[in-house]
Amino acid sequence: MRFLSLILSVVILASCNTQTKQEYKAIDNATAAHKNMHKVMVKEVLQTSSYSYLLVNEAKSDFWIATSKSDVKTGSEIYYTKATKMVNFNSKELNRVFETLYLVDAISDKPISTNLAKQASNPHKTTKQKAKGGTKLKQDVKIDAIKGGITIAELYKNKTALSGKKILIKGKVIKVNKNIIDRNWIHIQDGSQFESNYSLTITSKELVKVGDIVTFEGIVTLDKKFGAGYSYELIVEEAVVK
Repeated sequence: MRFLSLILSVVILASCNTQTKQEYKAIDNATAAHKNMHKVMVKEVLQTSSYSYLLVNEAKSDFWIATSKSDVKTGSEIYYTKATKMVNFNSKELNRVFETLYLVDAISDKPISTNLAKQASNPHKTTKQKAKGGTKLKQDVKIDAIKGGITIAELYKNKTALSGKKILIKGKVIKVNKNIIDRNWIHIQDGSQFESNYSLTITSKELVKVGDIVTFEGIVTLDKKFGAGYSYELIVEEAVVK
């Protein structure tokens, strides 16, 4: 009988120890999830067509953040985890230069859990195709590469060799997003395709219209992360119309 009691005591003790370890593990995981979390108080809100610019306070320090347009009120407390620091950031819509601005992936009115943190890393829920080319549907176009230029298919096929280099590329404008992160986002297609890639995203200070056939000269960049949820496997930047 004593032996049975001893066995039961050992089992109960082991069970308690296991439960304690699990509890500590849960606490450790929660701590890790919140390690990079910021809690700030909103002091001023400036809205544009695509972004909310917020003057916030954290630890008695004021600074500006920008995130996808949100219904944020002055005096509210918000949370975020990921941010990209920008220096001398120029907002054309606000006609203002921010000496220092943090582009925030996503904000929440509650402490950000592990699941919310994962969502915050991709608040726009961009698919792989969107990140590559920015538009889902392949258009019925057929545009040959200009002299000295390349096609979208050739660009994707040789992207590693072309990384950081200036290229000429011609295509039909499928979509335009104006003045996001102080630049225009232009999506083109030329009818060519390499694997699943048939659309190209280009950033430019110049503005074109959907339906235009345009030749761009720009710099090829791979694995570009802009913050605020925008990341691209391949993008052509600082493009000018030729």
